Amino acid sequence: MSSGRGLRIGAAAGAVLAAGVLSAGCSINLPLGPFSEPELTTGSIVQTVVLSEAATGEDLVIAGGALDQALDPVRKGAVRWSNPSTGNQGSFLAEGDAYVRDDQVCRSFRAAIVVQQKPDDLRGVACRAGAGSWSLHKVKSIKDEPPRRI
Repeated sequence: MSSGRGLRIGAAAGAVLAAGVLSAGCSINLPLGPFSEPELTTGSIVQTVVLSEAATGEDLVIAGGALDQALDPVRKGAVRWSNPSTGNQGSFLAEGDAYVRDDQVCRSFRAAIVVQQKPDDLRGVACRAGAGSWSLHKVKSIKDEPPRRI
């Protein structure tokens, strides 16, 4: 009887081994409750670029409308904006032609702003997908830059 029992155990072990070999490369993830590692979330972190840290949300909405107008390829010249409720104001001027980057249309600009009675001159890049609004991708103060030679 022991030889019959050994054959059954051997056959069962062979079946398990065969199933393991045939399913190599396949996997099933089973949660192990408190013994499992926490799920790792990955992805891009989108950095928010703003015109000025001191500008209010209302300022940014008004300035955004002026930026949309200034970067329009048909329009020439600076576009001014002002918020009477905060006293903050500024203007945008497109620089150069629009170009494509990461499936978006982008354009460089210069801006002069006065936020909380502090003037600043800025240079930046704004991009948009399709016919949407322009969003800031890079903005930096240029008051500390040396003058450009022409």
